[in-house]
Amino acid sequence: MWCIAKPSTEASTLFRNIDFSCGQSGVDCSPIQPGGSCFNPDTPVSHASYAMNLFYKSAGKHPWDCNFNGTGVAVTQNPCKFPLKARINFNNCPLNLYNCNTTLF
Repeated sequence: MWCIAKPSTEASTLFRNIDFSCGQSGVDCSPIQPGGSCFNPDTPVSHASYAMNLFYKSAGKHPWDCNFNGTGVAVTQNPCKFPLKARINFNNCPLNLYNCNTTLF
């Protein structure tokens, strides 16, 4: 399971999700900071999905850990394998939290 941001979510809400997630113990968001290994793609939904998935994993992967007031969604399909239009690209991340090229999950 992965937790991603709903693409229709307003940017201001995604930034709040990032702030919340990155402020939690066990969540290291330095890779999505400027110059970080996962900064690109530089979009609110990509950064929020990265942070929200880290929080989701660190909190125990419970359904409620991906709610984010209705702006998160837990998915069973690898986000890197979504149809091109909806794909979230994290292939450049050494942590590869979305399991694009490794079997971390």
